[in-house]
Amino acid sequence: MAGGDTQLARLLEHPAIWRGRSAAQRTGLSTGFAALDEHLPGRGWPRSGLIEILVARFGSGELALLLPALAALSRAQCARWCVWVAPPLVPFAPALVAHGMVLEQVAVVRGARPLWAFEQALRSGACDAALAWTRQPQPREVRRLQLAAERGLDHLGWATIITARNAIEARVLVTERITPLRVHGRTLHQVGLPWHWGPNGYTTGDAANELAHLALDPNVHIQEVKAMACDIRPGRRPRGPALRDLVREYAERAGITDQTGTEVRDER
Repeated sequence: MAGGDTQLARLLEHPAIWRGRSAAQRTGLSTGFAALDEHLPGRGWPRSGLIEILVARFGSGELALLLPALAALSRAQCARWCVWVAPPLVPFAPALVAHGMVLEQVAVVRGARPLWAFEQALRSGACDAALAWTRQPQPREVRRLQLAAERGLDHLGWATIITARNAIEARVLVTERITPLRVHGRTLHQVGLPWHWGPNGYTTGDAANELAHLALDPNVHIQEVKAMACDIRPGRRPRGPALRDLVREYAERAGITDQTGTEVRDER
């Protein structure tokens, strides 16, 4: 039995498995159903990220589960859009109004590429909520949607990678081959930078080594740092003084000063 418990524990640590009780406790958005709130982390729907509701068929009641929260969002003083992508049926306006929805905040989107439209809505920053009815999305597509919801990252768009030392820019390539890590209840995404560019030559760009301190291999004098903690945000990096201010902000958050790493300790 002990061996089975060990195998189960290892399985549950897989980053593709989400466990509600291990998630960081944040105040959620009330679902409008007290019994459901009691069983959700943060006592409600999470205020950011991707939620998947599995139903036997579309139009079988999934919207009723979301309407109280959507209505509350639409009535907020600074309400943004509530986008519905490819709903299976035409939304019935009188019923939405009866449930408290403000119709002026609702946009219904249809077209041949619903996942693309959903991704644009998620990363736009103009929506309080975005809903999509999609059939059997592939893992890579779900991964792209997850990053769009959490970080606003656009596949093949620009992103800025930041450490306490520097910030660089690179193109985004979303892939399911690099899965997130689960550390103390937090989901940590992995950012891979396979190529090192530079300011000279036919192909130029920021170098990944600029994110780390100088640490050379003693034999061949090649930068030996291969992994570090970083942040990533959508868009190109700032230039000039704005870049220095951004890096200084992250250094202060990390508690790093000009003296960090230069202290002399007595090992006796």
